Amino acid sequence: HYLYNRAQDEYISLLGGERKKYLPSGYYYGESGFAAISNGRFGYIEVGFLIGKQYYFGPMILDGFFGLGAGGGGGSDRNEGSGFLVQYGVQLGSKIAGPFDINLDFRNVNFISGAINSLSTGVTLRYNFGQY
Repeated sequence: HYLYNRAQDEYISLLGGERKKYLPSGYYYGESGFAAISNGRFGYIEVGFLIGKQYYFGPMILDGFFGLGAGGGGGSDRNEGSGFLVQYGVQLGSKIAGPFDINLDFRNVNFISGAINSLSTGVTLRYNFGQY
């Protein structure tokens, strides 16, 4: 969920997922993809490549990442946000049952070719298929 159009005070909500391939040191790389579920912005999508590292502090998980990708659509024009994007952020979470984690997600979404440079916040429920 983030501020999409500052002039109209319009927020956009996204639904999607990430696939992470973990290395033994806690580092990972992977892909992400999100699509709009906000009224009026259906058709907006963003996809990207990400790298990051997970840290474990007892039951808590801290996950820092950096991503590059592209996004657009949903009736947006070039000046709002479409084209090349850069994201970085953190997730703070905890295991809740078996392979499930719940996380607070804070990331910055910045369209290099558009006017969007916004903090994104959300809650994620993650199912871990496995770590290698």
